[in-house]
Amino acid sequence: MRVVVGWIVVKIKKNQNFFPLGGCFFIYIEKGRMRHTEMIVWRSAMDLCTQVYLVTSKFPGIENFGLTSQMRRSAVSVPSNIAEGAGRRTHAEYRYFLYVASGSLSELETQIFISHNVKYLNQGQRDDLIDQINRIRSILHGVIRRLTP
Repeated sequence: MRVVVGWIVVKIKKNQNFFPLGGCFFIYIEKGRMRHTEMIVWRSAMDLCTQVYLVTSKFPGIENFGLTSQMRRSAVSVPSNIAEGAGRRTHAEYRYFLYVASGSLSELETQIFISHNVKYLNQGQRDDLIDQINRIRSILHGVIRRLTP
């Protein structure tokens, strides 16, 4: 069976359950652990990272070592920490890295507002990025809740 969630297609195998979560689906595997590359939250974070690289490529050159660099590092940190957490042995370690990813989302959100305030981003770009952040945050906190005993 295949399930289409927005633009992401996930193959469903036996012994999997779905849980609706903020308009998306979080897929929880009863036995074993899902690879980070199969997780909707990781794929969404990768899409956000790509969008951040695209919009910051149009920032003034003077920002290459300032806001551009900061935003890119924050954006890269989100899927990277999701991946690192997924590779850890315990749920406690996994949760820790998901919380770090959540912190990076908050950092990126602040940098997006700053970019809008100094007119590097228009309102549409800002709103699109903030919407992506809010969707990722919702899914991320759902995963954290599922991992909490």
